[in-house]
Amino acid sequence: MNRLIYIIDDDPIVLLLTTKLLERHSNFIETKQFRNGLEAINKLRVVVENNEKLPDLILLDLNMPVLDGWQFLEAFNLLKTNADTPIYVVTSSIDSADIEKARTAIPPLKGYIMKPITEQKLLEIQELNN
Repeated sequence: MNRLIYIIDDDPIVLLLTTKLLERHSNFIETKQFRNGLEAINKLRVVVENNEKLPDLILLDLNMPVLDGWQFLEAFNLLKTNADTPIYVVTSSIDSADIEKARTAIPPLKGYIMKPITEQKLLEIQELNN
């Protein structure tokens, strides 16, 4: 089964590292990279309009230009898809307000992961979402 994973982060090194770590563990993973939440939500709108495959997993940074992670979540919620796409925040923020907001986010977040992302953290996410 081919799995589609969206990585939304403004840091090109994080995008590259996360993609390489994911690809190392499966030949059946396709990743799409987005530099901010607006790029990702625009793609998702097209996907929904054309009834295309939604991502199986979204890895989302919080602090990005143009449209940050929180704004992305609000826009994603407005898409009103029937999919139960797991979303994990992957961030460097240790702000307790961000952590608390993540607990009550709509749509619900599956987890809050501190950067740097590691092979072990990605394996745990994959196991939880297979």
